[in-house]
Amino acid sequence: MNIDRLYIKGPADNDFVAVDTTFGLYLKWRKLSAPTPKVIYDEIPGMNGSLDSTEEFGEVFYEPRTLALDCKHPSDSWQSDFQSFMNAYHGQDVKISFSNDPDFYWAGRLTVSEYESKDHSHLMSALVYPYKFKKTATTVTKTGGGTVTLTNGRMPVVPDVTIGGAVTIAWGTNSKQLSASSYPATVRIPGLRLTQGSLVVTITGSASVTFSYREGSL
Repeated sequence: MNIDRLYIKGPADNDFVAVDTTFGLYLKWRKLSAPTPKVIYDEIPGMNGSLDSTEEFGEVFYEPRTLALDCKHPSDSWQSDFQSFMNAYHGQDVKISFSNDPDFYWAGRLTVSEYESKDHSHLMSALVYPYKFKKTATTVTKTGGGTVTLTNGRMPVVPDVTIGGAVTIAWGTNSKQLSASSYPATVRIPGLRLTQGSLVVTITGSASVTFSYREGSL
């Protein structure tokens, strides 16, 4: 999937702040909805209240969020700027980041919903993933065996594991032997799932092992 990057600056000294200098936009305001948990309640006859099955699969899942933006075209070329912006982003999957939260971005489909000719502004919104993503993936490398600590944010994630040779990976009460026909090789271990906090992983073998994953936060 090709994902465009719409970089939106955050608060500044002026009433408006630059959004995307390519199109000459300024941000008037933004509003982000809170993530709605996907709650599941089962009605059981003869039982007071309801049976809460929300975390039956081990975690709470969330509905997509809505990121609403009101932008302005301050220049005399607003009409061509607006047309160029529409051609580039309307209906497209985008990544949106703000300068007051520079380490993260939101990912979703952007829609321009309304245009106001009086002040050359338009409303747009993106239906975004409930978690915001870190711009830089977390990478941890270990060579020669031993232990590594993998620290993760709020969003559960399964890391990519790149091995330089045959090794055994162990965590908790689980272990997995990894080998390939050629090296380096990248695999995913479904059982190696990082939740919020830290996980100690033990590596047996002399080859290099790299764990790579993208953290997310609500």
